[in-house]
Amino acid sequence: MKATVAAIALLGMMLGTQAASAQGFRSGKWTVGFGQGMVEHTVRNGPGNEFMILCDTGATEDAERTGLSITIRDRGAPSSNGEIRIFVDDEELTFFEDKDGILINNRAAQSNFDVLWEALRKGRSMRVLLADGRTSTFSLEGVRKALGPKACETGFTGRMPAKTNAKR
Repeated sequence: MKATVAAIALLGMMLGTQAASAQGFRSGKWTVGFGQGMVEHTVRNGPGNEFMILCDTGATEDAERTGLSITIRDRGAPSSNGEIRIFVDDEELTFFEDKDGILINNRAAQSNFDVLWEALRKGRSMRVLLADGRTSTFSLEGVRKALGPKACETGFTGRMPAKTNAKR
């Protein structure tokens, strides 16, 4: 009798763990996590498809690691180098990935990042298209709560040239 109860309890725990892990990538709901000076705003669509906004809140001194991380495993390797197009409703934004990833470290990327943040908070649908043709849609369920009203600081925030006070 004790062995049967123990076996049923073990089976219940195993099924619960599998259901929780399966739900983690199937749920499509935005989540927020924190680790090593980074706030991670994440949504998943099936196994291997992930869209993440990384906010550098202490990993570097000047938020230099703020950026995006996109993984789409429909075919081949999980990442792509080159142009990445993100569609939120009718808004299309372009980002570029290089050897360092998708960092927000120039004026164009900063502008697109701010527009993306706001579009995600107001949007109904999102699709990502990588340079090699891989694509995935991602849910916007819970995105407003996950992102908050203001975009996080980036490596380019506030790096505009200072005005000079030189007199002529």
